[in-house]
Amino acid sequence: MSYNNDYQEREENVGAGILGAFLLALIGGLVYIGLYWINVFPPICGVLIIVLAIIGFRLFGKKPSLKSVFISLAVSFVVLIITIYFTLAIDAYLAYADWYANGETESAISFGQAILYGYQFLSEPSLFLYYLKQFGLAVLFSLAGSTLFIVDGVKLYKQLKEY
Repeated sequence: MSYNNDYQEREENVGAGILGAFLLALIGGLVYIGLYWINVFPPICGVLIIVLAIIGFRLFGKKPSLKSVFISLAVSFVVLIITIYFTLAIDAYLAYADWYANGETESAISFGQAILYGYQFLSEPSLFLYYLKQFGLAVLFSLAGSTLFIVDGVKLYKQLKEY
């Protein structure tokens, strides 16, 4: 019983938890980019990103809570946006390299330029819809991956409220 009281009395370190969620979710983002690179269904990594974000929050934040799940979900959405943007930059870089090789453009671009100016490709409706679809699918997988954590968080919240 004293273990439960010690566990309840520990303060949650939200700042460190957010940092941990972000760092571990970035690992999932790298896996997403790797799967995108080899043309395997990358939105499935939404589950990995949210699970790693929750684990990171709990490791660095030192206390599981319902709040940790929702903050981790928000962090995973941010990481997904960053990841999708990097896939756009990769596609822009490869497209310019291909156009340069075929003589369709006078110069190739660096990957840094692709990152800085990749958003301009989103003005093309078909590309915008493609990346929006990739983001939407990854978010759906993230939500699906977080349901068990949300249920556990609600149970923990109700348990702590009883004390």
